[in-house]
Amino acid sequence: MYGDAPTLFLHGGPGGSAAFERAHYGRSLPIHWWDQPRSVVLYPSPFSALVGAAQAEVRLLAQRGSGPVDVVAHAFGATLALALAERMPDVLGTIVLLAPIHDVGAACVRFAMSLNMSADDAMHLTTALAAFQERPELARLRVLVDEIERVLALPFMAPVQWCHDPRMSRRSAFDRDVFDAVIGDAWSRALPATVPHVAQRVRVVVGAADPMLDIDAERRRRATLCPAARFRVVPCGHFIHLTAPPSVWWPPFLRA
Repeated sequence: MYGDAPTLFLHGGPGGSAAFERAHYGRSLPIHWWDQPRSVVLYPSPFSALVGAAQAEVRLLAQRGSGPVDVVAHAFGATLALALAERMPDVLGTIVLLAPIHDVGAACVRFAMSLNMSADDAMHLTTALAAFQERPELARLRVLVDEIERVLALPFMAPVQWCHDPRMSRRSAFDRDVFDAVIGDAWSRALPATVPHVAQRVRVVVGAADPMLDIDAERRRRATLCPAARFRVVPCGHFIHLTAPPSVWWPPFLRA
């Protein structure tokens, strides 16, 4: 679902898709499992183009539903959700941030350190990780992501989120060109200092076993950015919405 749903899903990445969510839930939830347009790479500012595309999607859903649009944002999608909250707070309803990632470099470092592999497989990844930690520059992040992708391509490292449909190619799940373009554009952008107009409507849900997040750091970030946001830790990994029931993360269950 689909263009008339009252909830918009903002997937992670950037460069990801909502294909796994559609395969997992089908039409069982009134959620618009939106694929963020990969054509943003053609624009001078890919991140701004992505935010603009998300704004247009929200306005379309608001017109069709004649009311506020709830947002469920996963991982980097939380960055888009906060940009929407700055630009169009009156159009948004409840905003649920699942495993939010705003510092992609730090998330990649934590994820790389969580991988368990042989010494031979780890050598290049360890080198790229050390280089980025020494000097966290965009070019070094790209090398680190290269090595993470290489390791994840090993058969025994295939993550569960790629296994919902064996016919699905990695290209359909993740477009590296889009990732590089959007992250490159967003790299030096600062997060909004606060989001006061939507503060009471923000819910943050993180997984206790998420290898990409520092839960204490995320709790502190939320306390600064959105002190009124409700913060919840659940016994999940990074893909909360694919492993936990909707009662944990779907806006209608979280309004009270």
